[in-house]
Amino acid sequence: MTTAISNKRRVVAAGALAVLVAGGAYYVGRVYPPRPAMTVGTIVPADRYRSSQIQTSDVALGDNAVPLLMQTDAFELMVKNPSFRALAADPGFMVLAQNPAALSAMAANPKAFVALAQDPKAFALLASQAVSSQAATSQAFLVMASNADAMKSMAMQPQAFSVMASHPQAFEAMAAHPQAFSIMASNAKAFGAYAADPKAFADAASHPSAVASMAGSAEAFKALAADAKAMQALRGDSQVFSAMAANAEAFKAFAADSKAFHSAASSSAFSSMAANSQAFSAFASHPQALSQAVQSAASFAAISSAATQTAATSRAAAGMSAQVASAMATHPQAFSVMASQPQAFLALASHPQALSALAANPAAFVSAASMPAFSALASQPAFSAAVSSPGFSKALNAY
Repeated sequence: MTTAISNKRRVVAAGALAVLVAGGAYYVGRVYPPRPAMTVGTIVPADRYRSSQIQTSDVALGDNAVPLLMQTDAFELMVKNPSFRALAADPGFMVLAQNPAALSAMAANPKAFVALAQDPKAFALLASQAVSSQAATSQAFLVMASNADAMKSMAMQPQAFSVMASHPQAFEAMAAHPQAFSIMASNAKAFGAYAADPKAFADAASHPSAVASMAGSAEAFKALAADAKAMQALRGDSQVFSAMAANAEAFKAFAADSKAFHSAASSSAFSSMAANSQAFSAFASHPQALSQAVQSAASFAAISSAATQTAATSRAAAGMSAQVASAMATHPQAFSVMASQPQAFLALASHPQALSALAANPAAFVSAASMPAFSALASQPAFSAAVSSPGFSKALNAY
């Protein structure tokens, strides 16, 4: 029993000691708190977060061309115009608007195209001819059509015609003296040497009796030498002599066909070519294309001349109504416009409903075409989309 009491006392003593140690530790911690370790360093500013600026390419927007077009003053003016609204209400106009290239071009010559629209077959015929002559510039085409017979005579010798188209001022000078021109064309190789010495040609033409190639037509060459304007043109383009010599056989054949030669030389064809030299220069290296363009122009000339005939003869000769032929004769620039956009007009010709919209609303189209806003907007691809949009119909119904 003594042992049990002794053990109990030991436990009590150990507990008291633990309480005493814990109390002492608490007291020391309160009076003398631990000090943190010293830290040495440099204070720097905070690094602020930076993101890249937003770019235009980061924002994906839909195509807003149509809404922007419909918000313009020009579009607002058009939908308020009674004539334009009458035309736009026709379902065929929507088809027409799908071809902005043709629509814009037609706006420049509305009366001629309104007349053509009344005869879809004629429209298609002219459109196909425009495609065949698309190598020609519209300006050159009109010159060809205005001098159809002479041009056809030249086109019988494509190589010679190509040279003529390349040197129009020089040939204008020669054509003014057809007898001398005929001698030069018949014996082009003999005159080729003058390309390097145009002064020698002037001296020879002034004294033709001493030159074998000129002696037979001495007076004709003297007249040429006395023509200051003609001689200036030949001096300015003496390479025409070498060009003719390089195509001597073609020029010899041209001169040998008296009817063809005089048809060309006695016309205004050469002077017209000289006045539009830049337009014809494109054909210099394409004699066959030039000949094809002449044939197309001749067909156009035949259609235009048919306007002077009776209605019955006109329909038989031109394959179209007298009204259409008359319109083309009065407005030859219409075909020139078609030649400038051949594919557009060929596509339009396959949509009779679009042509019927013009034929049914002639006054409205002519009136609309007179508005600068119409011409400006019709050439924009967004215009066709705007016409097809529900907002367009809503705009029309709002007025």
